[in-house]
Amino acid sequence: MKKKLSDADLALLASRGKVVNGFTTSTDFEILSWDKPKTKKAKKRTTKKANPNSNHPLVGKMLHTSWGYDMTINEFCKIIEVSATGKTAKCRMLGKKGFNGFSGSVRAGKTVFGPEFRVKINPNGEYFNGSYPYICNETKEESSFKMGYWGLYNGGDVYENHMD
Repeated sequence: MKKKLSDADLALLASRGKVVNGFTTSTDFEILSWDKPKTKKAKKRTTKKANPNSNHPLVGKMLHTSWGYDMTINEFCKIIEVSATGKTAKCRMLGKKGFNGFSGSVRAGKTVFGPEFRVKINPNGEYFNGSYPYICNETKEESSFKMGYWGLYNGGDVYENHMD
């Protein structure tokens, strides 16, 4: 389908700095291809997800956060995937070792559990933030989530208590 531009349309384009093949009147120019809407295939190609970056240096790293008003609760998670853009990471929670019930030192375990969740990666790659499951069930819908700020965990013990 061909559509001719009116003199007013051409004047408007010219006022915005658009020159269409050097034509200045509607009788000289016709709109051809860019008037057509995109096909479904073309839309699918442009919205295709990029592959995650499995070779990113953060994959496999552990993160740590702590929270609590009258107590100190520590949480650990492991990065299992980084997005292709490097702006977010997919994580899973890690268990704890060394806790005696009321207070003491804990460290991250090796077992991952709970649903996957995403955190945003700060530009320097040292801090992360996002919503994570602090009460984990089998599915994301059954879990309870909490907002948290994470830092890289390099191993070692951290103090935790449940009775201040």
